[in-house]
Amino acid sequence: MYDRELSAAVAVRIGALPKLCWTNALKALRTQRLLAGGYYVEGWAIINYSVVEHGWIELPDGRIVDPTHARPTKMKMQTTEESTPAYFAGVRYTKEELTGLRISRLPLVWEYGWGGFKHEPYKQAYLDANRHLFPNYIPTWEL
Repeated sequence: MYDRELSAAVAVRIGALPKLCWTNALKALRTQRLLAGGYYVEGWAIINYSVVEHGWIELPDGRIVDPTHARPTKMKMQTTEESTPAYFAGVRYTKEELTGLRISRLPLVWEYGWGGFKHEPYKQAYLDANRHLFPNYIPTWEL
């Protein structure tokens, strides 16, 4: 479940930047004690009725912290009730597994070929996200 308030607080604390979801998520996990025990996640999200490749934090209790989606803009917080995202995790990493990782390597799943589609759980997350938004979705590779 998306935790809007915690996501917004973390976004402000880390100075989350637009279009840098993987960087924002990794930075948050590395620097915010209140995310201890959380996972850095690469997967797919439905944001504003679009399926997008995305990165976020998942806490042990299942809450999702997404500092990129919740970052403040000059006018207001980016989030609204209408834009509550849906998340589909493809791969999870602990903070310890990411020790020493350079941000330039993100997203890690891309090491599994174009779009990460040779990583089966990531590919399944993509399919699940699309089928959530479009129940009759058929990927081009199945046509």
